[in-house]
Amino acid sequence: MKAYFYTRLRVLLWVAAALLLVMPAVSSPAFAAKPDMKVLREKAGRFYAHSEWPNALAMFYAILEDEPDDIATYARAIVVSGIIQDTERQMSLFERAQNAGLSLDRLFDEVRKSAFEIGEPQEAERFFYRVKDHLPWMSRNIQIRLAKYYDIRNNGAKMVAMSDTLLALNARDPMILGIKARGYKLLDDYPSAVKCYKEILKIDPTDVDALLNIGVYYYYEVKSRNLPISSEEVKEARLHLAEANRLQPSAYIERLLSELR
Repeated sequence: MKAYFYTRLRVLLWVAAALLLVMPAVSSPAFAAKPDMKVLREKAGRFYAHSEWPNALAMFYAILEDEPDDIATYARAIVVSGIIQDTERQMSLFERAQNAGLSLDRLFDEVRKSAFEIGEPQEAERFFYRVKDHLPWMSRNIQIRLAKYYDIRNNGAKMVAMSDTLLALNARDPMILGIKARGYKLLDDYPSAVKCYKEILKIDPTDVDALLNIGVYYYYEVKSRNLPISSEEVKEARLHLAEANRLQPSAYIERLLSELR
């Protein structure tokens, strides 16, 4: 009960600070006006852009008091709380968004967007891990988001590691297999990437990206090793490139095929 009281008191103090920042000076409380949301948002944006985190948070709380369904503001407040290492506040904001019935998928997207827009992408990663630890039932959802995050960040090792965790539960997930394949490519492990793409084709034989990646891999094997036209590598390159070209015709693929004749 005490913890709840102090948390609520702290929130009220933040809101009060925000109101002092945006309300004009008046001689009597009777003339106090409701703060202008446009002014609040302008100040919040300015504080946020200039890394004035306490002031930005105060504005965000004031906005949420009046507009409790503002997902973008929740996300920014969550990211800022992470930056100032107030993880208790961060999870409190997350729970408040949950209680408001907001879409958690949209909230996670906004958190990632907010973290990237201020050049602190690691704050999104840290927040995702905190949510995963706090709410184990959301683990798979968070792990998928982390795999996509590592994909955006071109972190090959973590792309492969997170994909392995997810594929242990569902080995036939083409999206995760694709992330794993790209991770291996970033690690210059092309044979392992090709194995992943071949697994994707077992699930969806019409996946052009997988067909093209396999075909191009074998094409460069042929060229770099000067393999004969009768080699298995040439057959693999032709097979996959021809099917990719049938599904999605391209002058580039036509050129590669012409060099394998």
